[in-house]
Amino acid sequence: MHFIMNSDPSIESHLEGLDLKDVIYTITPIPEEDSDKESSIDIQDITFDFDHNYPSPETPEPAPAHLSPTPVRYPETLGTLIEIRESEGRGLGMFALKDILPGTCLLVETPLLILHKVETDAAIEGIVDALSQEKKQIFMSLSRHIGDESESLVARIMDCNSFSIMDGKASGVFETASRINHCCVPNSEYGWRESIKRLVVWNRFKLLEGEEVTIDYGHGKKSLRENYGFDCDCGVCTDPELENETEF
Repeated sequence: MHFIMNSDPSIESHLEGLDLKDVIYTITPIPEEDSDKESSIDIQDITFDFDHNYPSPETPEPAPAHLSPTPVRYPETLGTLIEIRESEGRGLGMFALKDILPGTCLLVETPLLILHKVETDAAIEGIVDALSQEKKQIFMSLSRHIGDESESLVARIMDCNSFSIMDGKASGVFETASRINHCCVPNSEYGWRESIKRLVVWNRFKLLEGEEVTIDYGHGKKSLRENYGFDCDCGVCTDPELENETEF
């Protein structure tokens, strides 16, 4: 597969004074003449039925229209904008490596697993066991909440790390996006881009160097506690006057 690299003219007005290395580019793949040679997305596509309200974007393709994002997948590359590191009291999280203008594409990620319908925990564990050793280690390193003791470890990991994708028809587990922590008033948003089969994350507001990237899981305080095992300490959840609005 060949690629064409293009600068994004829609953001050029924001680049004044920046070094050329900071300019954002997009990469457009050109299929080989022989379609059999075209690179395919490496996704473990399985079926899965899990009773949980996963984080879900409001629209199937909500990424800013001017963005034509380059596929990014940790740990191959996180680019120069973000990193994954420890977040105090939250395990791992995503952080800005520099000041980032609003509406910047932070991450475009292929799922580690795509889940549709399956019936038993045993079947789910079998699917995870079938992953490559590298992908299995990545999956097993994701956070898990010990809620229902009857659930298997694999089921709990899926429960805490899956995003609703494909317009709610499936769920995806992601190596990097699943590390992004929650805030009821997040600085970033996300959505599934069906045209490229990837999850897109971008910031709503300017991010400062070292600031943690957050998204809204779409749950109230009670649901966050039950499903993810933590109490949200954002300004909305800790404001007594707003307590009744977030306790659901």
